[in-house]
Amino acid sequence: MDSVRFDRGGGVLNDPDPLEGRNDEIVASDEVTVADKCEVSSAMKERALALCAKMLGGMWKTVSSTDAKVLQIRTGMSNLLFWCCLPEDIRRNDEPSEVLLRFYIDSTQDVLPYDNYQIIQNVIFVLLSERRLGPKLLGIFPEGRCEEYLRARPVTHKEVRRPDISRLIARKLAGIHQLWMPISKESSCILDYFSHWTTKLGALFRYMPNLCVESSTGVIELGEAVLQKEIKVIRNFLWRINHDMVFCHNDLQEGNIMLPEHLSDVTFIDFEYAGYNFRAFDIANHFCEWSIAYGGEKWPYFVISSDDLPTTEQQREFCTSYFEALGVSISEQMIDAMCQEISCFVPVSHFFWAVWSLLHCETSKIEFGYKVDFSNYLFLL
Repeated sequence: MDSVRFDRGGGVLNDPDPLEGRNDEIVASDEVTVADKCEVSSAMKERALALCAKMLGGMWKTVSSTDAKVLQIRTGMSNLLFWCCLPEDIRRNDEPSEVLLRFYIDSTQDVLPYDNYQIIQNVIFVLLSERRLGPKLLGIFPEGRCEEYLRARPVTHKEVRRPDISRLIARKLAGIHQLWMPISKESSCILDYFSHWTTKLGALFRYMPNLCVESSTGVIELGEAVLQKEIKVIRNFLWRINHDMVFCHNDLQEGNIMLPEHLSDVTFIDFEYAGYNFRAFDIANHFCEWSIAYGGEKWPYFVISSDDLPTTEQQREFCTSYFEALGVSISEQMIDAMCQEISCFVPVSHFFWAVWSLLHCETSKIEFGYKVDFSNYLFLL
């Protein structure tokens, strides 16, 4: 595994650390909650409260926009997220006093491989909720859904590698991989994405014929043919794999791992890219995310450091906790094989998010360094 590069960086980010001064010690949920929310326009507040009144009823139908609180949560990258809260003096025990409104973003439709994507997402969300593996679904509307607001916070960049928290993540992921979901199991969902993106890249390069990527050796000019060739190589690799597929999260980064105040467990959120896939991809992708710190205050809003990647020992400890949760007998040979299997999926993860970033950089309504993200991922190939 040491021969495979995990980092998603390539010397592209040379600016001062946009996360400088950030406190990565264990902090209370409320402290992070305040920092990660911002004010919204009066029109947006009225719209959000109207949706809450329609779906939740009760005191949500009578509360005024002056008394209720609506703030935007700044951590969403594929959706717009809003926290809605009733004032304390009118709260009732038989209805939620705070909820999360999730608005789907039109531009994300370009990267989705299924026409019935939102239906699939809502089915997954409901089943996870029923099994107490995620927040409750409180309502659905054409542009999004209303969810239970979890009194928890995302793990920080430094916490994700703490041995106790990493063990919780490994055990929770093992449980997710054992779930049965009523969705397609015909092929890896990553294959479905690459098949869909092949067409989308053709349309993108019609008005952007060539793309220049900065690397440590200079500027590399890329065209559609190069990317399509890489997609073909990875698709052929995935087709040849003879491993059983499991239900995977496929985007297990720090912002999607929620930590409660008591630190006794973790909850995974945002199963937007979930589907049946190879478990080694899920773990390899999570390991790659160790090197990326999100939440910067200035562009490109993330920092990459190869020094933060899991060591061989950390990888083995994660796999050991994973197998312990499955209740199987563990041997050194089993851990060796798993680590080798994971290493094979590292470039797949890099390329998956490289193409994702490229497709988002021209269409996304969310401010984020997609082009820098693309350059970092693609440099590794």
